[in-house]
Amino acid sequence: MVFYYSESLGRHNVPPETPMNEPASIALEVYRDLDPKRGFLCISVSSHTSIQFLCKKAELVCIELLDQSTASFDSAQASPEFGETLIHAIEEGKDVFSLARSSLSGWKHVELNPSAESIESSPPLLPELANENTVFTATEAGFEDGLGGASNSKSGAEKHYVLFGIQQDPQHAWNSGVYFEFDGQKNGRVNSVQKVIIGKTTVAFFLENGTSIDVRCGVNEHQWSTFEEGIRTVFPEVDWIGE
Repeated sequence: MVFYYSESLGRHNVPPETPMNEPASIALEVYRDLDPKRGFLCISVSSHTSIQFLCKKAELVCIELLDQSTASFDSAQASPEFGETLIHAIEEGKDVFSLARSSLSGWKHVELNPSAESIESSPPLLPELANENTVFTATEAGFEDGLGGASNSKSGAEKHYVLFGIQQDPQHAWNSGVYFEFDGQKNGRVNSVQKVIIGKTTVAFFLENGTSIDVRCGVNEHQWSTFEEGIRTVFPEVDWIGE
């Protein structure tokens, strides 16, 4: 069984560039020891499909069915015990995607790169990132099923948004990491954010081309704290300058 992971108790992280090839029993041990809030495990199912497990809390895990041929994934929440059932199903050669879809409800479909028509062996040519400094006050914000974001869609001002999440591509290292998008898919990139600063009521994202996006709090405390939690979950390093 080919897999990689992060945040499994007592183990060094295994990156997608150098996955492990071990029996299912080892994958199960890694899965059972995942950190209940930050643990991640990705298991290869076929040459273009894989299943990912993202821990949210002790009694809940997010299941993601990733299909590289369509650059998309489907996600749903399940119990940790069902995650073990899926790992056993992979070991037994069963159709794990069909099993998961028929056993769980509330599936969400996410396009990782809607403009991609095929899987490339090298990074595709992308348009230049918008080089501008954007400031907006969020009227909605949050983090759910591994995806976070904020927007001012409920205000009368010019519309802005940010969207972020972990993107894993077992076949192409350049396409794995933190996906960040703002104000349109043309501004979506993997690993484009160089720095994130969380203030008392503002979050600032600094991109590789010098662009900055400041998101100011205009939502309730629960939405804002969930948004901040998502940032700390997804981005490897965050500067905190709040209280």
